[in-house]
Amino acid sequence: MLPPKPVTMNEIARQAGVSRPAVSAALSGKQSTISLSATTRQRIKKIAEELGYRRNIVAQSFIKQKSFLIGFIGRQEHFVYVLDTTKGIEDALEHTDYSLLYYYNGNSAADQARYLRKSLERRVDGLIVAPAPERQGETTAQQLRGLYDSGFPVVQMYRKLAPEIPVVMVSDHAIGRMQTEHLIQLGHRRIAHY
Repeated sequence: MLPPKPVTMNEIARQAGVSRPAVSAALSGKQSTISLSATTRQRIKKIAEELGYRRNIVAQSFIKQKSFLIGFIGRQEHFVYVLDTTKGIEDALEHTDYSLLYYYNGNSAADQARYLRKSLERRVDGLIVAPAPERQGETTAQQLRGLYDSGFPVVQMYRKLAPEIPVVMVSDHAIGRMQTEHLIQLGHRRIAHY
């Protein structure tokens, strides 16, 4: 069974008795040169909701020349952290037009180079990378530097591979101190670390 045909702004405009640009202005919620009364704006939104209208991010990406994708190249060894990290990234993207394009198996520099190429082919608008160690002759750091130097948004996570690129890291020392202080506040005095 095929999914239902998407509802267009033209259909909403026809039912609301307004122009397509008026529908666009009402549904975007952004400043516009088109002046609409609050009543008309509400009527357009109600019709859109009744018809089951969903924004077409693909069309927006053509208009704005953006993919609305953030690439994340992760590593299996960071599995415990990655689940919370991707949840945090998705929470941050929740009220935006952006989605996360996630590659999990970037365990070697060669894997990461492949996923970097795939991400760029998908025209991601930014990259978050948990860099893998490099062997002689591997050039992930060079590729990331080239992107960063060209103005492309890149952030490293968990490990610094290229010093000039921003990095978000976990401080094991700070975490250990916080955990120990918490246990002391609970009254524990014989604390072991395993």
